[in-house]
Amino acid sequence: MTSVEPDTTMSPKITGELLRLLRQAMKSCKYFPEPIHAYIVPSGDAHQSEYIAPCDCRREFISGFNGSAGTAIVTEQHAALWTDGRYFLQASQQMDNNWTLMKMGLKETPSQEDWLISVLPENSKVGVDPWIYAADQWKNMSKALVSAGHSLVAVQENMIDVVWADRPKRPSTQLRTLSLDYTGLSWQDKVTTLRTKMAERKITWFVATALDEIAWLFNLRGADIEYNPVFFAYAIVGMHTIRFFIDQNRLNDPALRSHLQLDSPLKPELSIRTFSYESVYSELQSICAALGPKDKVWICDKASCALTQAIPKNHGLLSPTRPCVWPKP
Repeated sequence: MTSVEPDTTMSPKITGELLRLLRQAMKSCKYFPEPIHAYIVPSGDAHQSEYIAPCDCRREFISGFNGSAGTAIVTEQHAALWTDGRYFLQASQQMDNNWTLMKMGLKETPSQEDWLISVLPENSKVGVDPWIYAADQWKNMSKALVSAGHSLVAVQENMIDVVWADRPKRPSTQLRTLSLDYTGLSWQDKVTTLRTKMAERKITWFVATALDEIAWLFNLRGADIEYNPVFFAYAIVGMHTIRFFIDQNRLNDPALRSHLQLDSPLKPELSIRTFSYESVYSELQSICAALGPKDKVWICDKASCALTQAIPKNHGLLSPTRPCVWPKP
C-alpha cells in the first residue's frame, strides 16, 4: 500500500527559539542605545508593497503566518499578530501557541496601539524599522504611544534580520523595456507631464518609492516579486534632473541603456543619473540640504518613515495619494 505524505503547509511554525533570540536582541545596546520593550514587524518592504520578495518576509519568518496582510508585535512577555478576516483560519493554523491572534474588525479586538498601551510597563520604547513602516502609520502610532507615556523609536538595523541566519538575497532580475505600442507614452513624455503637474503645485522635487509607479514611469518591467512585474528601485525627479536608484549590475544590458538613453540623452533635462539602490537616503539628504526657502519635496505619506523624515518639515509635502497617479491616462 502506497503511503501518503501528510500536508504540512498549514502546520504551525515552532517559534520559541526565534522569539528568545529576538527578545535578546531587543535588550542589546548594540542595535539601540536603550532596551526595546516591544518590536513591530509589519508585512511590507521598504516600498510598502503588499506582495513582497522572500527576503522581505520578516513577519512570516518570525510568526509562521504567510498571508499577504498582517502585523506582528513582540514584547518581553507577549507575541501577537493582527490580520483581517481573509486570514483568521490560516493564521490560527500557521502560528504556534507562543502567539495570540488578533482578529481585526471584531469589536473585542484591540487596536495595536491600545494593546501595546495595555501590556507595556511605564516609559517603554517601541521599536520599528523605519524603512518598512509608512509615514502615516508612524504618525498614528507615535501619537498614541506618546499620549500614554511611551515612545516609538526607529531602529536602523532590522531586528528580524539579526536573527534570520539564512535570509535570502534581494532579487535582481533582468528588466524588460516596453515600447510605445504597450505604453502609449514614452518615459520622457511621462516625466515632462509629471514636471508640468509639479510646476502647477510649486513642487521642486518628486520622490517615487512605490515599485509599480517606478515601473510605470520608466516603461520598464521586472520580476523581483512573484506575480508582480516590478523591480527594486527608487527615483527622484527634479525640474531639471532625474535620479534613478537601482542595482547597477542591471544597467549593463545594451537594450536597457538605449531605452533609458543613459549614454546619449536627447536633452540635458531628460538625462538620467544612476545611483546604487542603497544610496537613495544619502542622496535625498543632499538634495534637502541644498533646498531653497520655497522649495518643496513631494512624497506619498505611504512612503517609508525613513525617507519622509529625511525631508525637513517645512519643505515636505506628504500626500495620501501617489504623485505619479496624476498624469496617468
